[in-house]
Amino acid sequence: MPVGGTAILSFRLIGVHVSQFHGRVEQIFVPGLQIEYRGTGPRMLRLREGVTNATEVNFAVQGVEPGDHLIPSQTFRVDDRVFTTEPMTVTVNDGPSVEAEYQPLAQLTVSKTEMWKGEVVPISVSVLVHPGVQPLSPFFPQIQGGGFAVTRFDRSAGINEEVVNGELWRAWMMQSVMTPLKSGQQTFGPAEVKADVAMPLAGSARDQFGGFPSTKKNLKLESNTVTVNVKELPMNGRPEGFSGAVGDFTLEVAASPVELAVGESVILETRIIGTGNFDALEAPPLENADGWKTYKAKVSEENRGWGTEPGAKSFTQILTAEKNLTSLAPVVLHFFDPATGRYVTRKSQPIALKITGELKPAAGLAGAADFTLAADASVPVEELNDILPQPLSAKRWIIASQPLTPLNPWLLNGAPAALAALILGAGAARRWRAAAARRAPKTDAPRQVREIQHDMVRHGLSRFAFYSLVSEFLHAWPVHSGKPLPPTAEMASLRAARDEWLYSRSAAESAEPMPAEEQRETRRILAQL
Repeated sequence: MPVGGTAILSFRLIGVHVSQFHGRVEQIFVPGLQIEYRGTGPRMLRLREGVTNATEVNFAVQGVEPGDHLIPSQTFRVDDRVFTTEPMTVTVNDGPSVEAEYQPLAQLTVSKTEMWKGEVVPISVSVLVHPGVQPLSPFFPQIQGGGFAVTRFDRSAGINEEVVNGELWRAWMMQSVMTPLKSGQQTFGPAEVKADVAMPLAGSARDQFGGFPSTKKNLKLESNTVTVNVKELPMNGRPEGFSGAVGDFTLEVAASPVELAVGESVILETRIIGTGNFDALEAPPLENADGWKTYKAKVSEENRGWGTEPGAKSFTQILTAEKNLTSLAPVVLHFFDPATGRYVTRKSQPIALKITGELKPAAGLAGAADFTLAADASVPVEELNDILPQPLSAKRWIIASQPLTPLNPWLLNGAPAALAALILGAGAARRWRAAAARRAPKTDAPRQVREIQHDMVRHGLSRFAFYSLVSEFLHAWPVHSGKPLPPTAEMASLRAARDEWLYSRSAAESAEPMPAEEQRETRRILAQL
């Protein structure tokens, strides 16, 4: 099949009625192919022995990359029968030849080639497209390589026009920022852009409507690289407590309440406003914390974009007064300003407080009653009248005037036997319930990995929903397999992506749809475990 072409893959289970097939169908992961389960269907087959039922398990196979791709053997279980298929090879070719001169172009641009380590630098990737080429999906650039942190590109690409070889091409421009993580001369890029386009066929002429006969192509465009010089932050003048923040920031500080007693707490709110590398910002400390018991500050607000436009990051910290003070010391923030090439220290104004009282020691147990027995204490002798409401006299005894009726011996012997049977039956029932509880799956046990993988195939998942399933899978797999996750580079990258989208990105970013290619690649990594 050609790249972008689709074929139906069917597995026929002979002698199985569709109502008998209740098993879960495993997803098939093959690099270079996109395979999706399309359901089952009934069939009637005429064999030499006569007519029999059959069930077809159908998949849609789309060619993604040229080459020979092996689909491994598949196993289906129906009751006590096992059906195993033979491996098969699918060949994906480039398809019909297309006009090479119409090939889209990718161009990487960096706003500056000399920068400081930790500085936020705007970048852009432009995709130039010939008027005869029709994009079938949005362009999504990715830049790999160590030494730089690259923010995800903006999906809302701007469209301009540029002249290429005397023709007016359309230019899709996608913007982002990058932050260098190490100093020295480095190569940034290239950017890789995956795109589905309709390309004109080679040697074709325009039709009566001005269009070209075309074929679908899955392209991987590679841009140019850019050489940049990253300068190390100077040691001269670096303040103590500098956390690595690079940018231009200001401080806003508030505390509440301002009137309290010793032992009570103040809530300190610190808001940092400006532009720059917000990821490197930590909660600025008090200039002097003497007289306070401090607790770890937590991020309470993060309203920022890429760092090139004004944003804000807020911290909340609890402070407990340990002595009388008249003010709260200033909050101190250190950062490096890339525009001036110097370190800057910002201090807030002291906040007036009124603290009264003093710390009181914990109350002791002095004066508590002593309940220990005296050395000569003795246990009194028990008498019958001690357990009766009042002593019985001889006049209170009643003498029977009629002979007593003897009890049935079967009743005397049967009652204890019935009681013993009741006790033994209750014990057996208790042991049966305990065994059933042990056999039943634990309510707090993680789901089976197959169920999680099945949920990960759904379309329309947000990044947060998809990586929540990834996190659930990474927790469930060691529990059910009894083996730790492999310490591979792919697994480390997957964990980093999970942490980024679940804990680092904003709610708006995490709510965006999960890209299909990234979703397939993540499923492939998990399927190899």
